[in-house]
Amino acid sequence: MKPRTYSEEEALAIALSKDFQPTVPFQTAKTKWSGYCLKCGYPGNPTLSNILRQKSACGYCTGRKQDSTIRLGKMMALGLIPSGDYIDNCTPIHGVCERCHQPIKPTYHNAWLHKSVCFYCAKMRVDEAVAIGKMMAIGLLPRHGRMPRP
Repeated sequence: MKPRTYSEEEALAIALSKDFQPTVPFQTAKTKWSGYCLKCGYPGNPTLSNILRQKSACGYCTGRKQDSTIRLGKMMALGLIPSGDYIDNCTPIHGVCERCHQPIKPTYHNAWLHKSVCFYCAKMRVDEAVAIGKMMAIGLLPRHGRMPRP
């Protein structure tokens, strides 16, 4: 079965109905089509096939895409005080935990997955000095600790 072909007028009408304003002429349903969202103004380059399948042509309006400042803001809402820039989902952002003040470097992917930016606050990591202090408080001496015996 041959795929349906669209005229430029038909394609433009479909794009505008999904709030997408193309900035280049239409080629085919499988070719990326540069333009911008009429709701939020973000640029995009969906194919007509994707526009037909989605509720909106804009990845930002549907939540499929997010601006880097939005992602950094979400991490700050989870307690990150950043000292570095957001690069991508898998690159750590250097910073400090707002709650426990430990130096941390979470990735957006891990923060989204665990709903936390700090391994210490999530009880997934223990600060060595805190652990030694707790052991000594109950009368235990660390076997390979860095502290001398009294």
